[in-house]
This record gives sequence, C-alpha cells and structure tokens, in this order.
Amino acid sequence: MIVLTCARAAAADGLDGERFAPSVGVEGTFAVEHPSVAEHKDWGIGLFFHVASDPIVVRDGDDVTRRVLETAVTAELVGSFGLFGKLELGFGLPLHLVYEGQGFAGGGALLAPTDGVGDLRLVPKLALIQDLRPKRRLLLSIGLPITLPTGDPEAARGAGGLTAMPALMFGYHRRRGIGFGLTLGYKLREEHPTDLPYGDAVVLQPWIAYAATANLTLRAELLAEKMTDAAVEGADFPIELVPGLDYRIGSVDLFAGGGIGLSDGIGAPAFRLIGGIRYRHFRNAGKKGGPR
Repeated sequence: MIVLTCARAAAADGLDGERFAPSVGVEGTFAVEHPSVAEHKDWGIGLFFHVASDPIVVRDGDDVTRRVLETAVTAELVGSFGLFGKLELGFGLPLHLVYEGQGFAGGGALLAPTDGVGDLRLVPKLALIQDLRPKRRLLLSIGLPITLPTGDPEAARGAGGLTAMPALMFGYHRRRGIGFGLTLGYKLREEHPTDLPYGDAVVLQPWIAYAATANLTLRAELLAEKMTDAAVEGADFPIELVPGLDYRIGSVDLFAGGGIGLSDGIGAPAFRLIGGIRYRHFRNAGKKGGPR
C-alpha cells in the first residue's frame, strides 16, 4: 500500500509495484535468498505463482481513495547453477498475467498498470563460510542481485533502469529443528522518480524455519525496505510478513504460503497468496538436499 503525493512537473516517472521476488537458489525459500551455495554443477529450476491485492493505493488518512494497482497475478521462472562449490549464479523472470488498477497521474508521475514482463533479475552469490556438520550448519555468503530494465516503469512493473543490491546473507540450522537467518543489503537504483516515494533503500530480511519432519518445513520471512533518498516522503518503508510451508518429495519442493502488508509502504499488499514448485538436480545421486 502506498500514499501517493505530487511534487513538481517533470517527465513521466514510474516504478515497480511488485516487491515480492521468489528466491532463485537451489536451496530456495520464499523470497529471502538463502546463504547456501549449490555444489559444482548442481542446478535448480522453479516456477512460482503469486496473487497480490492492493499493492499500490492512494490514501486520505486511513481511507483508500484510489486503487492504483488493485490486482497483480504473477508467474515467475527462477533457476540457478552452482560452480566450484563456492559460487552460485541465479536468475528470475516475472510475467505479470493480470496487472489491473485505476492508475495514477500527477506531477511527473504516471502509473498505468498493464500485463507484461517485469524486470529480469540476475543473482550471483559467493560462499564465505559453509560449515556443514552432522548436527548443525553455519552459512555466510555475499551476493549482488541486479535487475535489468526489461519491464515498463509507467506500467508499474519496472524500476526504469538498473538496480544492484550488495548483500550479506547469514543462516544457521540445526539438522532437525530450528533454523534462522538474516539478509542485510543496500539497494541502489539508477532511476529516482521525482514525484514518487521510490529510491535507494536499506533492505532487512530476517527469516526463521522449523523442520517439523524430514520433508515438511514451516517458514516465516520478513521483507522490509527503507528508502533513504526518495524525493517524496511517506509510504517509503514497505514491510511484508510471509509465512508458509514447503514440502520436499525427493528432488522437488512444493511451496504454499501467503503474505500480509504490515505498513503502507510501496508494494506492501493488503494480502498475498503464494504457490510454487522447485526442482533440484544433484550430480551426486545420493544427495537428499541441504539445510531445512
């Protein structure tokens, strides 16, 4: 949810109204990129579907006066490939199947949601610590997710330029039981709209997981992003809570979850529904998967 205000006349500006981006790694979660790195020539591929209600609205106090982006139905293809046991290269490509709303125009801002492709993500990740012991696993990696401007910012499905997010990714797991972690990063955006609350941002993404059985894992992730230099104040601190579960059947993970916006920040929806499937290919046929 977002409160839009007008600043001054300028060339038309837009933004990406969809903040949820499924993780791309072989040991994937919902949206927080896991610090685990695939072994050499191991790979994974997945497909996620998610539906968001009211990711962008105009508010007058507590009242919604305009639903700029009312319904977003998205399919996203994700995948990754491991190299040398230290490096993992991933990608994500969203296709917005339904992208509808009343739109918004004011000052130099123009948002007219339409269906289509979003920004392509490329996610390189390098392992710093992969301390894998029989009863616990300690992981620390760095990553540099970037997006390429393949979407349309005036349709609210693209950042309008390159973005890059240097990030530190931490995770700790018991072999059977609780796991927790944190991704901390800073998102750099090439384009800063003059009439929208959209700019560079500090990204904070804590997560927790509980391996209820050898196959079933319960998860909760918090997706928070604080804009640091947006030209327009307000709606610049989106926070979304994403709880759900994944069920592993051999080399396949099935995901089901939801999301709820905890602030009126840009792209934090009233609610979200998520479903996905991820296949993982291991060169070592006896391998059953990594941290849960």
